[in-house]
Amino acid sequence: MPYKGINYMFPCNNKCINQQSSSKMMNIILLGLPGSGKSTHGKKIAEKYGLYYLESGEIFRKKAKKDTETGRELKKYLNQGKLVPDATVKEVMAQEIEENIQTKGFVFDGFPRTSEQAQFLDKLLQEKGTSVHIIIHLKINKDQAKKRIVEKRRKEEDRVEDKSDELVENRIKNQEETIRELTEYYEKRIKPFEYDATGTIEIIQEAIDEVISMKQDNT
Repeated sequence: MPYKGINYMFPCNNKCINQQSSSKMMNIILLGLPGSGKSTHGKKIAEKYGLYYLESGEIFRKKAKKDTETGRELKKYLNQGKLVPDATVKEVMAQEIEENIQTKGFVFDGFPRTSEQAQFLDKLLQEKGTSVHIIIHLKINKDQAKKRIVEKRRKEEDRVEDKSDELVENRIKNQEETIRELTEYYEKRIKPFEYDATGTIEIIQEAIDEVISMKQDNT
C-alpha cells in the first residue's frame, strides 16, 4: 500500500472496483470527540474503498513545523489547543483537495469544523461535480475521550495538543461544539449515522461497511 505524505491513498482492489461506480465519487465526513477512533476507522474505510484519507490535524501538525507564515500561525493555535481560524483552514484544505481530486473520493477527518467550513466544502465539491454523501458520528462521552487520550494516545503519539489536561479539555469542548454545529447544518439533507465508539473496532467497522454498502446500492 502506498503511503503518501501525512495522508493515505489506498489502491482499490478488484472487490472495491466492483463495489463502486468509477464515474462517481464517495465522500465521507467523520465526526467524534478526540480519542473516538476516527483515525482508525478513517484509514480502514479509505483502504477498503480506495478513498483518500484526509486528516486535518495531521496536515496542520506537519505544516506547523515549517517556518512559514501559515506554519507559525498553525503552531500558535495548536499550542493553545484552539481551533484554527476558518480562513486558514479553508486555504490549507482546498489545496489538499485540489491536489488529490483524481481519487475515488475522500474521507474527511477533522474537516469541516464549522458551518462556514461546511459551506465552503459543499461549494468546492459541487464545482468538482460531487458532494458529501455520508456522515458518520463515532460517539463517546467527554470522560471517555479524556481517558483514552491520557492513558493511551499521549503515551503512543507526540501530539502537542495532547500534552496537558487543559489542552485536552479545550479540544474536547471545541469538538463538542463542532459536532452540534455540523449536525444542525447537515441534518435536513444528510442524517449522520451514529455508532457507539466504545465497542470493538471490528463491530464498529462492520456497521460502517453496511451503511456505505447501502449508500452505494442507492446511487
